[in-house]
Amino acid sequence: MTLLSSSKYILRKKVCIVFFKLFYFYPECLPIAFERLVEKLKDDNVGVINGAVSTILEVARHNPEYVKFASKPLYDLLNGNISNWILIKVLKLFTILSGVEPRLLRKLAEPIGRILSNTTSKSVEYEAIICIIKSFTEYPALIQLAQDRITGFIESNDNNLKYLGLNALKSLLDVNIETVAEFRSHILECFSCTDLSIKIMAIEMIKLTTTSDTTEEIVDKFLKELETQSEAQEEIIDAILYIVSYDTYELVEDFQWLVKSLFAVIRYKSEKHE
Repeated sequence: MTLLSSSKYILRKKVCIVFFKLFYFYPECLPIAFERLVEKLKDDNVGVINGAVSTILEVARHNPEYVKFASKPLYDLLNGNISNWILIKVLKLFTILSGVEPRLLRKLAEPIGRILSNTTSKSVEYEAIICIIKSFTEYPALIQLAQDRITGFIESNDNNLKYLGLNALKSLLDVNIETVAEFRSHILECFSCTDLSIKIMAIEMIKLTTTSDTTEEIVDKFLKELETQSEAQEEIIDAILYIVSYDTYELVEDFQWLVKSLFAVIRYKSEKHE
C-alpha cells in the first residue's frame, strides 16, 4: 500500500496489478486496500490508471457488489479523455455493474450512446454494442443504435469484424429474437462465407431463427451445401435435425417433405462414415 504513493509511476502501475493477486489469495484485505486502489483511478499517469482499472475489472468479475462504490470515478473516466484500451475495460466494468446496480443505467445511457456514435475504434465500438445489448434492453433508441452498428460489422469485408458482428448479433438474440430476424439476409450471406468460423456461427444463428415459414427453404439450402462436401457437415446436419425436430416437429408443415429430407441426411451421414 505504501508503494501506491511512490513517486515512480512504474511502481504504482505494477502495484495496482499485483493487488489482484493479493485480493485473490487474501480477500480479507479487500476492505483495507480496495479504497486505496480506487484512488489510483485519478492518478496523473495513464499506465497507473490502466493498472487500477484492470484489477478493478477482475475484482468485479468475482465480486461485483464490492465494486459498486467505484462507480463515480469510473463514470468520470467514461466521460474523460482516456485511451481506447482503458475505455474498453470501463465499458466492460459498467456492463457488470449495471447488473447489480440498475440505477446506473439512466446516468450511463447518454455517454455510452455518445461513445458508440462517435468512436472511430472498432474495438471500442464493439464493446459499447455489447454493453448496450446486455444492459440497456429497456432503451429502444440505444438498442436501435447498436443494431445499426452491428450491420456495419456484418457487412464488413474484414472477416474478423464480420465474426464479431455475428457474435454481437447472437447476444442480441438472447434478449430479442424478433430483432435478429431482421438480419436474416445478412446471416444467410455469412453462411456462404468461405471462412469456416463465420460459416459455423451463421449456421447456429440460422438454426435459432428459423420459423415454420422458412423451415423448408433453410433445410433445402443446408442439404445443397452438404452436396459440396462442406467442412461444416456435422454442424449442418445437427442444425437440420434441430430445426425439423424442434418442439415435436412444430416447424414442419409437410411431413412427406420431412421424410425425404431425413433420408437425404441419413445418406450424407452414411457416405461420410464410408
